[in-house]
Amino acid sequence: MSRRDSWVLVILLAGSGLAGFFLDTYYLNVGTEVITAVIFAMSYNIALGYGGLVSFGHSFFYGLGAYSVAIILRDTSLGFPIGMLIGMALSAFFGAVVAYVTRRSREVYFAILTLGFSQVAFFIIFTWYEFTEGDNGIFGFNVGRILSAPRNFYWLTVILAVAWFWVLLRVVHSPFGLTLKAIRDHEDRSKFIGLYPDKHKIIALTVSAVGSAMAGSLYAGMSKLVHPNLLHWMTAAQPLFMTLVGGINSFWGPAVGAVVYKIAEVFLGQITERWTLFIGVVLLAIALIAPNGLVGLVRRGERRTNPAPAGTRGKPDVTPVQ
Repeated sequence: MSRRDSWVLVILLAGSGLAGFFLDTYYLNVGTEVITAVIFAMSYNIALGYGGLVSFGHSFFYGLGAYSVAIILRDTSLGFPIGMLIGMALSAFFGAVVAYVTRRSREVYFAILTLGFSQVAFFIIFTWYEFTEGDNGIFGFNVGRILSAPRNFYWLTVILAVAWFWVLLRVVHSPFGLTLKAIRDHEDRSKFIGLYPDKHKIIALTVSAVGSAMAGSLYAGMSKLVHPNLLHWMTAAQPLFMTLVGGINSFWGPAVGAVVYKIAEVFLGQITERWTLFIGVVLLAIALIAPNGLVGLVRRGERRTNPAPAGTRGKPDVTPVQ
């Protein structure tokens, strides 16, 4: 992990933590929702940006984390932390199962298989009224006296987010992370040099599923409401959009995309029902002008401001995943 990334974590923890003293209840909830979206997007990017796995099944893990918290708090007295841990454990298990079943699939076939898993889970949640209350959803559950205060829950979300980002940084900069990128860039060649693509893909998707479940659990604790649409394929498309907007080729890119998406959803949604039109325009602009996302656009501007030394001009410009 680089010194720059360490400073980013410190600034995020200090800045977000201090902001909690000055925000009112509404903006505390907005901040919590933005942070959960950032966790979701950055966890998803472990599968997409580093593993090359285009998944439409992450709503399964997101919804599983949310429903685990809701059901545990509704039916037991174990508390929110235990509910979140159970949701993350279940998502780790099902993430490994999905990854194992789809390990030989590539590109669009992998995407369709993961979509199938998420929609099977959506159907079960939607129709199992005795346990999940179906399309009525589960609401009004109690997260505890301390966490019921929006400020306290916001601070918990900030701490968990920074801790999870630290874990992800350790993963992507480890030998495992470097090997995963090598498999992503050339899977067949990686087999010839003795690597095991299937095993690395299973681990990557499992880690990604755990982070998605954490995001879903935090969303459920903040909103005190879960519903089947959390497992819908449209929810699965959200982290993909966030990652594309922010930049696949950057560790922090999905965080930027998540902030842009959530700000548009919250604030433009108050002005017009057609706020998704703005999202579509942004996505088209990114695809045409900055295929490496907003972070890639900033880096390209920095390279223009600070041109390469004379001895390196004319050489190919390869931007690795940071």
